[in-house]
Amino acid sequence: MGRKVFISFMGTSDYVPVNYVFEGKRIDNVKYIQEAMMRLFCSDWTENDTAYIFLTEAAKARNWDPKEDNEKFSQRIPKLREGGLKMQIQEITETPEGFDSEQVWELFEMVFSCLEKDDEVIFDITHSFRSIPMLGMILMNYAKVLKGVKIQGVYYGAFEKLGIAKNVLKMPEHDRNAPIISLNDFVKLQEWTGAINEFDKFGSSQSLAKLMKQEVKTIKKESIDDAKQIQLLANQLNKLSAALSTCRGQDIISTMDYEGLNNCLSSNRDHDFISQLHPLLQKIEKKIEPFTNKSWTNGLAAVSWCLDHEMIQQAATFLMETIQTLVIENTFGNENITNFHYRECASCAFFEINRGREADVPRSIPEDFDFDGVVDKMKEFIQKYPNLAKEYSKLVGGKGLRNDINHCGFSDPSRSAHTIKEQVKQIYENVVNVF
Repeated sequence: MGRKVFISFMGTSDYVPVNYVFEGKRIDNVKYIQEAMMRLFCSDWTENDTAYIFLTEAAKARNWDPKEDNEKFSQRIPKLREGGLKMQIQEITETPEGFDSEQVWELFEMVFSCLEKDDEVIFDITHSFRSIPMLGMILMNYAKVLKGVKIQGVYYGAFEKLGIAKNVLKMPEHDRNAPIISLNDFVKLQEWTGAINEFDKFGSSQSLAKLMKQEVKTIKKESIDDAKQIQLLANQLNKLSAALSTCRGQDIISTMDYEGLNNCLSSNRDHDFISQLHPLLQKIEKKIEPFTNKSWTNGLAAVSWCLDHEMIQQAATFLMETIQTLVIENTFGNENITNFHYRECASCAFFEINRGREADVPRSIPEDFDFDGVVDKMKEFIQKYPNLAKEYSKLVGGKGLRNDINHCGFSDPSRSAHTIKEQVKQIYENVVNVF
C-alpha cells in the first residue's frame, strides 16, 4: 500500500477567512483552502503521508513566509499539528509561473517527481494557473500508468461563490460559507470511459469488471440487491471475455446466459450511476446484442467479435468449429454437439464432399458406431448448402488457413498476416451469406 499524498498550489491573493463546507461538515474561519482540505480529508493520515504545497516565488512571499502582523500558512502548521494532523507538509519552492509551454512541462515534471509508486492522491485545484485542472487530470493518468498512482479525490474550494474579497470582508463571519466541490465524478467518468472503450475496442472486460467491483464496495448495505447485480454483471462480462479469448465454444454456444447478462445490464440502468455513464453502458448492451441463449449462431457472433478485435486465430477456430456444430445440431440435435465421434464424422462428411471419395474411418470411432449412416446424414444436410463445404475446405487440411495459423506460419508456403486476416474475414462473410 502506498502513501497518501495531498497536492495543492498556493495562490498569490490576500485570502480572506471563510467557513469551508463539504457534505455537511464545516471548517470554520480558515484563510487557506489547504488547511480546510487537510482537516477534512487528511485527519487520519500518518507520519508516512505527505502534503506537497507548490509555491511560486510570489506565492511564497505572500502566503507562506512568516509575517508578524499577518499569519501565513507556514505559521498555521504548528497549530495543525496541535489539532492532531500527523502528515508531513512540504513546501515545493521555485515552482514556475506556467506562462509558457516550457514552464507548464517543468511544472508537470515537478509534480510527477514528488509521486511514488502506488501513492493515493488527493488533488486540490483551487488556486494557481487556469491550466492546473487539465494538467492535473492528465498528470494523474500518466502517473497511474507509470507509478500505479490512484486518484482518491479532486476538489475545488469555491470561494468566489461569496463574491469579491472586499465584499466578503464586510460579511458576518458565520455567513461566509464557501462550498468545497468534489470533482470525483469526473474522475470516475474518465475511468469508466477508458474501461468501456477497452471493452469496446479490444474485447477485454478486465478494467470494466475491476471498476464494477469497486462500485460494489461503495454501495450501502440497504442496497445489497444493487451490489449483487453489479457483481453478477462483472462476473458475466469476465466469463464472456475469457470464453472468447480462449475459444470456449461450448460456453459461447450453450452455457453462457446472455438473457441473464442483458437483464443485469437492464437492472444496472436503474443503479445510481452518474447519468453520463448510461450511454456508455448502452454500448455494452449493443456489443452483446448478437448473442442469444443456446444457439449455434453464437459461434458466428463469436467470429465477428474476434475479427473486430484482431483475434484472428480465435476467429478461424470459432469459424471451423461453428460450421461443424451447425451440421451436428441440424442432423443429430444440440445434445450431440460436444460428442467427439459426431465431430469427427462432420469432418469426414466435409472431406467426402470436397474430395469426392470416402474418408477413412477414424481409429477413435467405436466398432458399434454407425459411422457410414451418420456421415451420410450429415452429407445430406451439407449438400443443401453447396457453398458451405467449399468455405469449410479453405479452413482445413495441410494447406488450410487454420493449419497455417496454428503452425505459426512455419509451413511452405505460408500466408502473410494481412492475407490470413482478409481470408478469414472473407470466409466468415461467405458462410453468413450461405444462410
